[in-house]
Amino acid sequence: MKILWLCNIPPGKINKSLTGSIGRGGLWMDHVLCQFEMSKSYVINVVCPFSSKKSGKITDSLFYNTFVEKSAYKYDEKIASYFLTILKEYNPDIIHIWGTEFPHTLAMINGCKETGRLVRTIISIQGLCSVYSRHYFEGLPNDLIYQYTFRDFIKHDSLNNQKTKFMKKGNFEIEAIKKSKNAIGRTNWDYVCTKQINPKIQYFHCNETLREEFYSNQWEFNKCDKDSIFVSNFGYPIKGFHYVLEAINMLKEKYPSIRVRVPGKNLLKMSIMDRMKITKYHLYLRNYIVDNNLEKNIEFLGSLSAEEMKQNYLKCNVFVLPSTIENSPNSLGEAMLLGVPIVASDVGGVSNMLEDKKEGYIYPSTEPYMMSYYIEKILNADNLSFVLNAKKHAEVTHDSEKNYQQLISIYATLLNGETK
Repeated sequence: MKILWLCNIPPGKINKSLTGSIGRGGLWMDHVLCQFEMSKSYVINVVCPFSSKKSGKITDSLFYNTFVEKSAYKYDEKIASYFLTILKEYNPDIIHIWGTEFPHTLAMINGCKETGRLVRTIISIQGLCSVYSRHYFEGLPNDLIYQYTFRDFIKHDSLNNQKTKFMKKGNFEIEAIKKSKNAIGRTNWDYVCTKQINPKIQYFHCNETLREEFYSNQWEFNKCDKDSIFVSNFGYPIKGFHYVLEAINMLKEKYPSIRVRVPGKNLLKMSIMDRMKITKYHLYLRNYIVDNNLEKNIEFLGSLSAEEMKQNYLKCNVFVLPSTIENSPNSLGEAMLLGVPIVASDVGGVSNMLEDKKEGYIYPSTEPYMMSYYIEKILNADNLSFVLNAKKHAEVTHDSEKNYQQLISIYATLLNGETK
């Protein structure tokens, strides 16, 4: 079977061929790609964005074509034309589009429609920018939305601009889903959202396989750093780190040694150049930390590899997912696979992944006082056996072989022209 994958970033092996380094790679996608390569029954051509237009061969079963996407917010007819050429020359049996929100997704959908391939084309729902944009400002002061730093002014990237960009991506996403005949999802949330956009789309369920590193090791209470919290991201408002700061501010008097560790650039030790490059959201976080004397309670870890991420999961006392919206966050799945105690916001498809009170704690996403309450329950718990329930659940949800076979089954259904 000849398969074409359209990805948002180059998977690891392809990135290494292009740059000499595996880099971030396609992360969890690398795991799935290896499974296809090992089977030797499939040929996959990965089409992905890069800084220049290139093509190449990794193995007899793995090829790539890259394209240059100058803007994530404008439709490019040159990319659409290039995709048409690839579709006609490669002539894939199945086209799988990973992700919905970029203009290149719509360009591929249009190419598949023009060449009569839509019935054998499927689009994977990851996040949905059209929905995410509605939650962009949750928990932030109203007067912050229209403020900007020097960096934001130069880049036209204030918080309000960022929401507008999400909305622009959402428009491409909506048009692509409306034109699609098939979609892959994995939660009640993405099913409902996708069907609201296109009620006629054929929806297939397939869970995600995670990064290989997280299928080994087990969290142990006796080996964790007591009163420590791990959060996986603070990059932009939807990740909800401002709520974490509020919760820690509520807990610090009773737990003066409480510590939050989070990957990313240190907002407390900044050069003059760093200050010129800071976003308004990150400046807000920094000011909140300083104004509330939380400097000793927050540790910024810099950029982390997958293995380093895993080690931080394993040594924390609690993993917190504070997002204001998600579909099925991989960070939550990673924590569950490792058996880490979890406090997570009740957003998107989180409740499909984690059962409240039996596998961890789920709280209303806009209520940081409930986040702090559940964090304290875990810090004071004598029995954390529920983490084993979460681990068992995750081992089913993220079973790599089961998910791989399900994906193959979906491809076969499309190839045979069948409907569910």
